[in-house]
Amino acid sequence: MNQSYTIESVNYAFPAAKALVDMGLTKGTVITIVGKAPLGDPLLVSIRDYQLALRKHDLQAFSLKLVVSKGV
Repeated sequence: MNQSYTIESVNYAFPAAKALVDMGLTKGTVITIVGKAPLGDPLLVSIRDYQLALRKHDLQAFSLKLVVSKGV
């Protein structure tokens, strides 16, 4: 798990998009998937200084880019 993504853009056509932006999911923000429910939905994500459970459907409001970590 622990995959990180950067929010590239927001599609406000999705019903939950504005509420999620109000919670800090804005362009340029890094979100990290830290866990998931037993059936895979919702996902537990770490964003800024808190964690949030999000449905996969709601994450479709965002264009995400995988953050590739460089090995040491």
